[in-house]
Amino acid sequence: MPDLSPERAQQFARMREAAREIFAAALKNASIENAFARNVHCERRVLRIGDDLYDLDTYNRVFVVSIGKAAHNMAAALRRHPQIADCSRLRFARHLYDLRWRFFHRRKAS
Repeated sequence: MPDLSPERAQQFARMREAAREIFAAALKNASIENAFARNVHCERRVLRIGDDLYDLDTYNRVFVVSIGKAAHNMAAALRRHPQIADCSRLRFARHLYDLRWRFFHRRKAS
């Protein structure tokens, strides 16, 4: 890389710092909690997930299942969501790894 003038080096340093700030802000706003706050609401026994509405009084039970690497964190974040307490019919399953382990463990013991 050719030698940079002091002004050009300073400009690159400011650009790097701006890029770091943009990345940090994007990371902060991309949290699971923020996504749920924007997209999951429960009011008067109606659960809204994105654009979909679910009248919880029409269901006996509603199970929440999360799958994947972030499954545990997503389920925990949804449980902490302030409006989920209003949705008393929601039941949380353990993450899939736990369910698979228990299923195979029981199968081998039988």
